[in-house]
Amino acid sequence: MARMTFQPPSRIWKGLLFGAAVLALLLYFLSRPLPAPSFEVTSFNGQPERYSREKKGWIPISLGDTVGTGEKIRTPYQSEVDLKIPDEIRMRLKEDSELEVGGRSIFDPKATYRVRLRKGDLLASTEKDFEKERGFEVATSGLVASFRTALGRIHADPVKKNFWAGVLQGELEVRPVSEQLQLLAAGQI
Repeated sequence: MARMTFQPPSRIWKGLLFGAAVLALLLYFLSRPLPAPSFEVTSFNGQPERYSREKKGWIPISLGDTVGTGEKIRTPYQSEVDLKIPDEIRMRLKEDSELEVGGRSIFDPKATYRVRLRKGDLLASTEKDFEKERGFEVATSGLVASFRTALGRIHADPVKKNFWAGVLQGELEVRPVSEQLQLLAAGQI
């Protein structure tokens, strides 16, 4: 009967395993969103709320609160909240709406600020010459609107699958999220 002995892995295999581990960690950290500047609550009426990770629930908003990457804010019936990044972006979340602040991608050369309008209406504006250094996108489950030194309104009703964007001043680039919505926008459905 032959006796088998354990052979330690060669240096090549050790190097490949180490390289694969480093690559996996690098891809993990690069795919995570970078923190973006926080939006400051400048005014509100009614009883808007923000989601507290510490308390794991919705809490009332106070003047001067900040809403940062990954945080949510909502406005019940007859409530509104104004948010801003000084000298860059101003937003008003209308009643019966919910918004989540996104992060920046490490691969984005313009450091685009992103927010996700889960439902409701959002009025937003960017300051003059904003797009030269930064970008601002509002995403819904149906469309993505990129502000180009603009004042616009975004609407999202995921229940009725009703999504639209309007520009009041400046330029607003709007693109659908899915191929089916592209066909609908082109009048092919």
